[in-house]
Amino acid sequence: MIWLALALLLAYAAMLVRRAASQPRGERVRALRRALAPVALVYLAIMLMLIFLENRLLYHPLTEAQDWETPIGLPIEDVWLTSEDGTRLHGWWFPVSNARWCVLYSHGNAGNLSHRHQFCRSWQQLGASVLIYDYPGYGRSSGRPSEAGCQAAARAAYDWLRDTQNNSRENLLLFGESLGCAMAIELATTRPHSALILYAPFTSIGDMAQSVFPWLPARWLVRTRYNNLEKMRTYCGPLFIAHGTADTIVPFEQGRRLFQAVPAPDGPGNCFFPVPDRSHNDGLTPEVFASIGKFLSDFPSYKFTQLPMPGKS
Repeated sequence: MIWLALALLLAYAAMLVRRAASQPRGERVRALRRALAPVALVYLAIMLMLIFLENRLLYHPLTEAQDWETPIGLPIEDVWLTSEDGTRLHGWWFPVSNARWCVLYSHGNAGNLSHRHQFCRSWQQLGASVLIYDYPGYGRSSGRPSEAGCQAAARAAYDWLRDTQNNSRENLLLFGESLGCAMAIELATTRPHSALILYAPFTSIGDMAQSVFPWLPARWLVRTRYNNLEKMRTYCGPLFIAHGTADTIVPFEQGRRLFQAVPAPDGPGNCFFPVPDRSHNDGLTPEVFASIGKFLSDFPSYKFTQLPMPGKS
């Protein structure tokens, strides 16, 4: 709808400019002012609409009542969390006997955790137990999504793994997809872990807004930040990033920029995996999981015992 409004606006502006150009020279300036005034008002109205609808454009939650999938044949435990502000949050725990890894799964901006159960199964096939959680307002979680609320949900999920499952940094993988990359990166730069694994990450919401609305000063209009690029400049742990080369939602170059932003992108234990001809909504394909499996199998054991704490050398 916004792109349609812009096309109509430009067509209308072009018509008025042509009409003004046909006026006598002394009348042209006044005619152009009259022609461009409504165009400027419509442009301002679109900017205001984006400001007020920011959260609706960014978050697309589905509650349990709206859509819920119940996986068959997977052992699942319901997990209830409480975030720092008292919001009640829901998660699913997919245990694996004698698991080599434990994955904290931060999902994307649409749907809810139940729509990712097939990806949790793929993680289990790599020998990992999985905790996936919903942000405020998603699935069975209460509240409304926000930058602070989603990051608080990630911390609550991390704390549950640490306190309930006795997970240590030696086997904890932080995994994020799309919007969830912001939560995984926030944890990776503040909490102990083994490795950071991202699928289709973005540099910041400002960069995303500017790529979607290049004809607006969108970068300066958004209030939500999720400044992943700035945070990754301090990240020094093992890193895996996969990004579809045909991604039309989160530009492929944003994933590459994030990878290049870390202090030692070419260091041992780091991998950038371009997924050929895959778009954003193709999801986590078998080739992505195969590459993750190789990334994990190539890990020297010393990386877990000598991994520096975030912000320290």
